[in-house]
Amino acid sequence: GSSFNGVQLELTWEDLDRLEQDIKASALPETSGFFFGDDSSNYYKEQDLEFIRKARSELFLGLRVFYNSSW
Repeated sequence: GSSFNGVQLELTWEDLDRLEQDIKASALPETSGFFFGDDSSNYYKEQDLEFIRKARSELFLGLRVFYNSSW
């Protein structure tokens, strides 16, 4: 399989809408490992929703928003 690590992904309005829906519905896939705890979804929920608010502000201003993971 291909690796998503280190890939820049441009986020669209639709991506942000879907992400927000999944966060609010607790529908994100479960992840385990050293950097993830059992309550990590709840811990990061407000931070994730704040990211979405900021990203939408950037898109509204005509800027582009990218996500880049690194682990």
